[in-house]
Order: sequence, then C-alpha cells, then structure tokens
Amino acid sequence: MKIKGTHTFIAKRSNVPVPARIKVCVPFVFLKVCVPFIFFAAASVFAAPAQQSQDVFASPATAERFAHDLGEAAQALKGARTLRGAYVQDKSLAGLPHPLHAEGSFLFVRDLGIAWRTTTPFESELVITGTDILQRENGRVSMHLSAAQQPAVRIVSEIFSAVFALDFNALSANFDLYSRKAGRGWELGLKPHEANGALKQIVVSGGKQVERVRVLDVNGDTTDIHLRATTVSQAAPAADELKRFRP
Repeated sequence: MKIKGTHTFIAKRSNVPVPARIKVCVPFVFLKVCVPFIFFAAASVFAAPAQQSQDVFASPATAERFAHDLGEAAQALKGARTLRGAYVQDKSLAGLPHPLHAEGSFLFVRDLGIAWRTTTPFESELVITGTDILQRENGRVSMHLSAAQQPAVRIVSEIFSAVFALDFNALSANFDLYSRKAGRGWELGLKPHEANGALKQIVVSGGKQVERVRVLDVNGDTTDIHLRATTVSQAAPAADELKRFRP
C-alpha cells in the first residue's frame, strides 16, 4: 500500500491558518493528521545541526546497508510486544517566533497501534490503530476517524508500526530510505516516494531502539520528538492498556 492515498489526508494541514494549527497539531509526526493537539510533535528548526540531518540523505539504504547500520536495533525490537516510555516534543510552525512544547507518554503495542498521552501543556490522548484514529479529551472521544471513512488511517498505522519496529520492507513500501552509522548509534532518513504531499522528509535516530524523530514539512513546519526511558517487553499489554485502543 502506497503513501499516495494519504496526500489529501495530510495536505489539508498546510492550508490551516497558524492560530488554528496551534490548537490542532498533535504528537502525530509522520503523516500529520491535524486534530486538536498532541501529535507524534520541534524545536524551531531541527535541534541537531542541519548538516547532521542532511548527511544521512547522502547514503541510500539497501537492505544490506540497513541491516549493517540498524541491524542490532532492529533485531532487538523484532520480538517486542510492547514499548512504553515518555516523549518530549517541540514543534515549530512557519510564521510563529517560538516553538510549541508538549510532553507526555506513549504506548506501542505490536499489531494493535500506538497511544500518545499528552500531559503538558494540557491533558489529551491520541490513539492510532489499523482501523481508527481517536482523539480524547477529558476522557471523552473528541475526534474519531475510521479506516472506512478515510483509508489513509490504515496507512498511518502501518507506518508508525514500521518505524517503531524498524521494519525495512514496510518502510520501503512508502519511502526512499537512507541510513548511516552516527557516533554510537544510527540515523535513518525517509523521503516519500511521491513528493507532492505535505511531508518533505523524516530523520529517525537512536541506539538500541528509536530515540528521536525529526520531521520537516514542505511548508517549513518542523517537528522534533525525543523518546525517553523506553522499556521493551515481550509480554502482552495489561487489560486497562488495551481499553485505550477501543473507540
């Protein structure tokens, strides 16, 4: 399944006035579904030096190169059932002098989805599964998109899962991939196969697992997400955690 189907889905974001985008951008990163705040969300330009982000795109990733650069991390995540941790997100919107800051926690469950719970600047939750995208505020669903209404929902879920699992085949279905060793870790660059959407490029980096995601939109918006204190488990999620993924 190609990313082409998401173009209408994500391009709407670029036409939203800046004041409105302050309210709607959520920790949602890769495909920018704009819904009332919380997205997988950057310092006012990527926090790392620009040259560092550009270097990875000079190294196209074949399956062999990907395995060389990220193989240890990918292998460590291969059998993971759940990933839990905290995130810090800074987002810079073109036209605003200061970045927007958010903090919270995340829960990734393989074959189910990912839940982003924001605690700062206010409480909210974004849940992404293969069939639904849910936004909750004050414990109630404030936004619900289903795959039946918008087929791109399924693609969004697949890409999130592929990034967290560092799945080369799944990622290469939608992106041109680039990779390199970087210090004691690695960097993975992603560019959409078709460059007529809102997303320009993504740089994912880490060590034993994904630790940072940096996103650049064609309109100049940037997103920088740091994943912290991540724990990896092969155990099934608890019953109360599973409830978070239900509409």
